[in-house]
Amino acid sequence: MKIQEIQSPNSNLSVQVYNINGTEKYVLKDDKLYLDNSFDLSVHKHFEQLSDRELELIYTDSNPICPKCNSNITAKYDKGDRFINKNYPVKVTIYRCKCGGLYRTPLTKFVDKHCNYTHDIKKMGMIVNFFEHMSLTNITGLIGCFQGVTPSRQTVYNELRKYYGKLLKIFDFHNYKNLRFLVIKDKR
Repeated sequence: MKIQEIQSPNSNLSVQVYNINGTEKYVLKDDKLYLDNSFDLSVHKHFEQLSDRELELIYTDSNPICPKCNSNITAKYDKGDRFINKNYPVKVTIYRCKCGGLYRTPLTKFVDKHCNYTHDIKKMGMIVNFFEHMSLTNITGLIGCFQGVTPSRQTVYNELRKYYGKLLKIFDFHNYKNLRFLVIKDKR
């Protein structure tokens, strides 16, 4: 890992850290923070606190591979917008392969592919329902108090159904239909 630290006169902090293969691990320059997709959103918040300014977050991929031809991609094409937790704007790097295919930086380590909420927020709804059987409205209000984001009741319901569906497959509960903790009712 190659580390460079540069102090510029009009900014408080400028840091550049690269992986062994020369790709960006995290680079802070000109009010932009380039992060490797292995880091979650908390790193961005820490850099904003350290530098005392708002930073635009741009995710890059340390090893982009084309899904069509499985070759290594080296050309950056564009930046695409994505909202995480419905209110946190993030840019992801789009790469272009020599075969003509486009590849977006995946953020699957902390956000599902077609979802706007992080794994932490989705797990919180399941934990609350496991320990205290609350209505879906109260669960979303509790998530809003602690995480600052209020998902809809339907989002919480879908995550609970997915989680309990996995439990049903693992433990084979089809003979025990009257178990109270496996029944999810939407109280609207």
